[in-house]
Amino acid sequence: VWRWRSLAASPDDPLARTLSGEIGGIMATILYTSTYGSDDPTRATIPFVGAIGAIDAGHEPELVLLGEATYLMKDSVSDQIDGVGWPPLKELWPKIIEHGVPVYV
Repeated sequence: VWRWRSLAASPDDPLARTLSGEIGGIMATILYTSTYGSDDPTRATIPFVGAIGAIDAGHEPELVLLGEATYLMKDSVSDQIDGVGWPPLKELWPKIIEHGVPVYV
């Protein structure tokens, strides 16, 4: 705690300036995980929507797909995912790819 306070108190310290968002554009790396796939299209879509929101806010998202969610990597499955209240997954994938979001399977 003392070290953090000493860094944050020094306006010339590059680490303190990075942590406060003055240097660089990335504020935080956020890991989104999902275990849902075609069995629950709404829940399957939520991590993708969250990741795109994080990009818009200046964060760096990452996605982890586990279990049933691994099938979302197949075009034939992801094209059919249309969660209630969210854009279809086939519209979200291009944005994830465009921004180079890492997807761990």
